[in-house]
Amino acid sequence: MTPLESTRKVIALDKARIETKISTLENDVVVATARDDTARSVSCAICVRHGSAYEGLSGNGVSHAIEHWTLNGSKRYSFHDLARRLARIGGDLDHDLTATTHDRVSYGLKSRTFTKMRDELLPRLTDMILRPCDAEAPYLLEALRSIQTESAAVSHDYVSECAENAARNALFPSHPVGQPVDGTPESIASLTPAILKKMHARYYSPGGRFIIAAAGRVRHDEFKKLATELLGRLPQKRINDHIPKPPIRPIGRIEVPLPRPSNKGSFLLLGWNVTPVLENPKDLCALDLILSILGSSCASRLYRSLRMHAYIGYGPGAFLEVSRFHAAVFVETECFQRELKDAERICMEEITRIRTKSVSAGEFSDFALRERQIIREKADDTDKLLDELVDKVIHRRPKALFEAYRLLDPKRNLITRKDLLRVAQTYLDPANYVVVRVEGTKPFEAA
Repeated sequence: MTPLESTRKVIALDKARIETKISTLENDVVVATARDDTARSVSCAICVRHGSAYEGLSGNGVSHAIEHWTLNGSKRYSFHDLARRLARIGGDLDHDLTATTHDRVSYGLKSRTFTKMRDELLPRLTDMILRPCDAEAPYLLEALRSIQTESAAVSHDYVSECAENAARNALFPSHPVGQPVDGTPESIASLTPAILKKMHARYYSPGGRFIIAAAGRVRHDEFKKLATELLGRLPQKRINDHIPKPPIRPIGRIEVPLPRPSNKGSFLLLGWNVTPVLENPKDLCALDLILSILGSSCASRLYRSLRMHAYIGYGPGAFLEVSRFHAAVFVETECFQRELKDAERICMEEITRIRTKSVSAGEFSDFALRERQIIREKADDTDKLLDELVDKVIHRRPKALFEAYRLLDPKRNLITRKDLLRVAQTYLDPANYVVVRVEGTKPFEAA
């Protein structure tokens, strides 16, 4: 993986100005900042380019286990020490940014000032990440297995997560992104200290793997100096893992039934593999707008067709899931079991309609404006601003921060209604999709 070039760009969002800068240290640690002088806090993250997609089908769940292992503390600092200092200064472990995904493991912190972040918080978190406690400790492995098992159980209880996991597995059956990030019961049971230490030694090192980023009231030169002190002395170790993107293959209509006890009725999810859209930023933005028109609010087409006209479901939605390796479209709604067939029919009718007939000028304008307003709100939140910055660095497109804001500008006319029609016809194939039917087969019984 070639190092990122140093870049600087000022993003204009109405009256707001966000200055982004990217630097690379001598050992290829990437330092990224998004400076917003109107912000009242600072969000920081240390990210490792090692998510579940790097594990292979047999080691599923290791990345998530390492995340929890490192947060148990190091020999020098305990997690309790970090938490106590966070509470003392009014900061917090950023739960929106501290997570394992398909393409990264992230650790986030939030503070009111950069000084506290520099002097007290980031040095402790960095030490915990680089030098975690002994993996051979007798209590540790059982604790990690318990956390993983509990996390998987919670995912099962959330019907949408359960359905999305099943859809990914059907869309990407021979690729690691098709496996749950938390791992399977079999992979969790097979975790050993040796596996944890081997994966940590391989991926938690410089060489294009580490990204340290900040957003809010922060100066790039000060943050780069801090990054050099924390990570600059680490020896470089280049790892060239090539993870191929899953191919598009004809699958027809795959139905995945998920019978389960439920007191929340049933759930329908339709899924498409749209990975080729990652190669075209303009198509990616157009597809996101299509999904907003389909199912993002009470003004969306699915809400009108399902909820208001057929009295089916509650809060239908359509959204795009993207990592560095894959992209998938999910259309979903809650409903009663007897309504599953009609719900799928209506959803597919709306998909066909948006593929065959151009959206009206008013609908296009309204939803494009709505998407730009959402982007503007994200830019005002340092957590979401930081997440967008890290995401663009992961995708090696650091200059494309909030690119959709520019593409959807009505004065520029960069995306048109014809583009939406073309993109819908290209990526939303009604002959190749997955249907997940979560059926509540019996009523929930309290213990």
